[in-house]
Amino acid sequence: MEIKKHFKDDDAVIIHDGNRPFVSNEIISNAISVYKKNGSAIVAIPCTEAVFKSKDGISSIEQISRDELFRTQTPHIYSLGKLLWAHSEAQKRGITNTTATCSLMQMLGEKIYFSLGSEENLKITTVDDIEIFEALLHTHRGEWIKNDV
Repeated sequence: MEIKKHFKDDDAVIIHDGNRPFVSNEIISNAISVYKKNGSAIVAIPCTEAVFKSKDGISSIEQISRDELFRTQTPHIYSLGKLLWAHSEAQKRGITNTTATCSLMQMLGEKIYFSLGSEENLKITTVDDIEIFEALLHTHRGEWIKNDV
């Protein structure tokens, strides 16, 4: 395997969604700290909304306690060895439909550790997200874009 020629199993790998453009230095630093302490780090934020379970998408009689719910973001950090093991195990077990590395790790019985996330670590996937992105971009423009034009 080519990657093993260049990196060690205990080297950290940071996985980040390219459609999360506002990841901050604080988020990355905290994730690295959690990774060093626990062996993995998943950026997450607590769920603040009321959440209901629905089988038909139209109605519900079952609320899920938000106190135990966290929304994951990226980056995720694992050692290279752990990532290679997870993907090898997924192939052996026929696991093909995971939404994120943390989901795969959970399916394999691995404990994940949360690090500090932010609502501003927005994932752009819908038209509404683009509107929020534009508002955040305008708010943060002076911090990272040169305005020489």
